[in-house]
Formats: sequence, C-alpha cells, structure tokens
Amino acid sequence: MNIYSMNNLNDVDISLLGFLVEKPLHGYELHREVTDLKGFGIVWKLKIGKLYTMLNKLHSANLVTTTSYREGNRPIRNEYYITANGEKTFREWLKKPVHHGRDFRNSFLLKLFFSLKQSKLDALNLITAQQQECVKWQRHFSEKLINQKNAKESSTNFEEFVHRYRWIQVEAFLKWLDWISEKIREAE
Repeated sequence: MNIYSMNNLNDVDISLLGFLVEKPLHGYELHREVTDLKGFGIVWKLKIGKLYTMLNKLHSANLVTTTSYREGNRPIRNEYYITANGEKTFREWLKKPVHHGRDFRNSFLLKLFFSLKQSKLDALNLITAQQQECVKWQRHFSEKLINQKNAKESSTNFEEFVHRYRWIQVEAFLKWLDWISEKIREAE
C-alpha cells in the first residue's frame, strides 16, 4: 500500500505540492496560481473550496504543514509549507509516466507543467518515460487487433472499434510527445 491509496490522494492532490516546493503560500495565493490560465489553470479547473479540501488531505498525509497567524483585525490566515516527505513524494510522482490513457490529458499535462518548471532535462526525461509507456500501450492494442482479425468476426465488431480507437489515440499521444520533445530541444 502506498501513500496515495492510504490517504486517498490522487494526481491533482499531489500536483499541488509543486507550487509549495517553490515557496510557502496562503490558500488564496495557491488558488490564484492553480487557476492561472497561462499555466496550470488551462488543464485543471479548481474551486477554492475543493482546494482547501485537497490541502486538508495533504496535511493529514503529513505532506504539508501550516502556520497560522493574524494581521491586525483580519481573520486568521494559514500559510502552507511542504514537508520533507511532501517534497520526496512530489519528486517521485513527477518522474513517473502515467499508466493509463485516461490519465494522459490531465495527469500527464500536470506533470509536464511542473517538470518544465524544474528543468528542460527533467521534462525530456518525463517525456521519454511516457513515450516508453505509450509504446507498451500501443503494443497491447496491436495484439488485441491481431487477435480480433484472426478470430474472423464480423466487420462491425464493437470490440475491434474500441481497440482501433485506443491504438489511434496512443499513436496521437506518441506524435505529440515527439513534437514537444523537439520543441523543448529547439529552445536549448
């Protein structure tokens, strides 16, 4: 059992740690970073109430700590800090490719966002790992299609349609990964 399942954490929860690696933030400041449409916000929409729920989960998992203080007559403010365990968890998460096509649109893009902030090399390493994972997916769907063809079933077989759809989708992922890898290298 890992820290994710023990604390019911998902990729978006873990991705919040990436903002706290840079510096401690108040919840409102973190929400502003998360909703920035020139970055993270283009991938994920997050309401402030949900953000605080996620921060509470990260706090319960000992991945963040808080310091509370009051300025004048204002309400108490919490500033969130990443813990050593939180930073370790984030860095491990950041290096791993996603393992399901359904996670590519959100989780992989979140990882790419933060890996680009770290370094071009980190981004290229993540892309390479994801390409390798996508090749495995494509091989799997190719085998399914070959088996389907060998079974000589009807040409309107739904199962074949689904496998072909997934194969083409993974092919598109691979082409896009090649393209962004090239763009990152050009920028060096």
